This record gives sequence, structure tokens and C-alpha cells, in this order.
Amino acid sequence: MAETLFEELGGREILRRVHVVFYEKLLKDPWLMDLFEGIPREHLEDQQTDFMQYLFGGPNIYEGRMPKRGHQHLFISEEIFMKATVF
Repeated sequence: MAETLFEELGGREILRRVHVVFYEKLLKDPWLMDLFEGIPREHLEDQQTDFMQYLFGGPNIYEGRMPKRGHQHLFISEEIFMKATVF
């Protein structure tokens, strides 16, 4: 039996696959793609995977800021946030 949600989901490789698909779709969206201009896609996928791995009870290797603080400069409206959640 899995001890953590991270293990139950299948570990890092599964999370990585989810984030590859997520950013593939997100970066095609004309509204959202500009928010990530100049940031390598692989970096986005790695950061998100590290963060979710930590949240789901896996090894903590995330070194970034928490989302609210890390995205503060982007002025993300409720509309933009909701659009990103449909992916």
C-alpha cells in the first residue's frame, strides 16, 4: 500500500508526464503564453514537478518560491487563473 499521495500517483515520472502535457497546452493559449515568455519550457515543467512532488508527500527538492509570492508580479486575475485551471 502506498504511504503518500506521491507514491499512490506513481511517483515523479507520472507527475512529470502530467506537467509536460499541461505546459504543452498552456503555452499554446494566446492569453497565457505571454506570461511565460523567455522561460524555458523544461524549466517550467521541472519546477512544477518539483513543487507538486513536495506537496504530494515526495522528496522535497523544490527550491522556488511559493506560488502566491512567486507569481505576485504577474497580476493574475481570477479570469486568467480560471482559464489556466481548465487544462
